[in-house]
Amino acid sequence: MNEILKFEVINLPKLYIVGKQICYSNEALDNGDNRLPAFWEKCIEENIFAYLESQKDYIYSNSHTGVFIDWYLGDGNFTYIVGMLMKDGFTVPS
Repeated sequence: MNEILKFEVINLPKLYIVGKQICYSNEALDNGDNRLPAFWEKCIEENIFAYLESQKDYIYSNSHTGVFIDWYLGDGNFTYIVGMLMKDGFTVPS
């Protein structure tokens, strides 16, 4: 039988995931076309984290993260973002 070793609920402040995104589909993943690891590699090669890491006052967590969004829309498509969690007030460069 499985057991939960640790469970906690954490109320987080207002945060933003800031980084690069790729639009993708469940169908592609189901057919073995997983571009997400290559997307991570591209983001690392392009050094997208350098600017984010320089914004020390706005970093919520030093960890790099990947987040799936728009998954719930039911059309089989989703957006995947590689970036960092940043505090409210962070300004995205244009």
